[in-house]
Amino acid sequence: MDSVPFTERRNALTMNIDADAIGDAADRLHECNMEVFNGYENYKGLSDDDFLNKLDQLVILVKGILQNEKGIIVISGCGTSGRIGFLATVSS
Repeated sequence: MDSVPFTERRNALTMNIDADAIGDAADRLHECNMEVFNGYENYKGLSDDDFLNKLDQLVILVKGILQNEKGIIVISGCGTSGRIGFLATVSS
């Protein structure tokens, strides 16, 4: 199962979501969304102090690159990274 990407895995929280009442299904989906921030299985979430410290370091690095006249950062992809790349170019 470890070779299956997270986006393709079944989540134990929603295994029987089709049998839930609408409100219960919405609650389960909210719990799944919160796993992104609080952690999933043995993985840390986006609210984890280690992650936030690394993100701070990344921001400092990116700022330094962008302040350099010849600095460039390339974000590519066709999923989320592609959308972030597009938003970064049209928001500048």
